[in-house]
Amino acid sequence: MTNENSWYDQQINRNFFFLNAHGDEIERRWEVPKGVRIIMFCYSKELQVCDRFDKYNWYHILLDPTASDNYCDFLTAISGYSSIRDHFCIYEEHDIIRDLDIHTDEEFREGMYRLPVKGYAYDQKNEMVVVSDGTLLSEIHKDKTLNKLMKGSKRKKVVVDSKRIVDLLRVKNEVGIIQSQVRKIHNKARLSNLINSMKLHVSGLTVLLMVCRNRDEYDRKATGGIADDITPGRVVSEELERMRGKCKLEKLMRLH
Repeated sequence: MTNENSWYDQQINRNFFFLNAHGDEIERRWEVPKGVRIIMFCYSKELQVCDRFDKYNWYHILLDPTASDNYCDFLTAISGYSSIRDHFCIYEEHDIIRDLDIHTDEEFREGMYRLPVKGYAYDQKNEMVVVSDGTLLSEIHKDKTLNKLMKGSKRKKVVVDSKRIVDLLRVKNEVGIIQSQVRKIHNKARLSNLINSMKLHVSGLTVLLMVCRNRDEYDRKATGGIADDITPGRVVSEELERMRGKCKLEKLMRLH
């Protein structure tokens, strides 16, 4: 393993993003560029991009800072969200996937978000400000002296509730700011263009997409659910085993 490869792994393993949007798979093939890793949740329904499915709870992946601390921890966090037909597929540079057309929605808060998700919201009904953990206001809220001063002022009540902030990803009618948003989504945007624009500012990135794929029964039997011209992608268990092996090898090399 060269120093260059080690540097590359460090770069791509420290920047984790989540794409929150709706979209459609198109026929155009796209080669994943250098310095990019894409992780897709392949769900057994018609393909679209979405932030959640009723069967799963994504809060741990989106909120827990330890889940996106490094690539091995991230793989461990998502490894519990797999079944025989519903699982994550991992694609890296030079893999071929189908491009996606992303479209906007009046009720949906689209965007590319750095993990863990952080933000602020105003709960008008209860007259309080809701913040996610890890924000400056949440740290002030935890400090006993500062919190006491805030309670004695005329400011609104502050509540730390990260799950409430993640709920903002699904709706636009609530007043809220997702602090960790790094890109807005424009109607008919292409996934390839979005990733390429991010590469101008981020040296290496891992992007999590929640997608659905549905092939007819004949196509599934012939190709295992993936078309012949598309890279199948690696499953999480195989990738986790591979990365743990690389980490052990790096440690041994450092000892010598």
